[in-house]
Amino acid sequence: IYMKDTWRFLSDLPDVEMKAEHEIYAILHEHGTPNIPEHVAGGDVDGGRTQAQDLVDAPWLCVKPRISPYQHYRLVHRIVGRPLFKFECTKQLVTAVFDALQAHSHAFTSAKILHRDISAGNIILTDDGSGLLIDWELAKLMNEAGSRRPDRTGTWQFMSANLLQHPGKMHTLTDDLESFLHVLGWMMLRYVP
Repeated sequence: IYMKDTWRFLSDLPDVEMKAEHEIYAILHEHGTPNIPEHVAGGDVDGGRTQAQDLVDAPWLCVKPRISPYQHYRLVHRIVGRPLFKFECTKQLVTAVFDALQAHSHAFTSAKILHRDISAGNIILTDDGSGLLIDWELAKLMNEAGSRRPDRTGTWQFMSANLLQHPGKMHTLTDDLESFLHVLGWMMLRYVP
């Protein structure tokens, strides 16, 4: 069993509802998405909402920053994997990235969900050496219009050049596919002798 203990972003934009990660996993499993961990449970921790965003309008505050709310959140998976950089040979590395790419492809075509945070840290290896695509917390359903966050999402080392050069651009399928290429290149340059 693996438990993720994190703070999930809550959109403060009107008419924007972000699904929690366990809800995304439920949709993915409903559509039979391969190469993702088996979800056991997930939910918000009672009383775990940040309060800093409520103080932005305080009279004693000189600067009025935009602060987004976060919710303490836990997610439980049935499987514990090892980091991608612990691959045993380049064939295992390429296979794991391919497995994650298959998960991404199925999620996009069948469940209409875009991951939006493809990185080396979001692909794990199982005991048999296959790859799982994890961390769907920034995923977006394709029928959701517009932006949900005021800032860019993703791991910058693996983001597409287009997203980095155009911060206001919407994240698309091609951006995620380019991220898979960056993951493979980064892992090869960093860990292959």
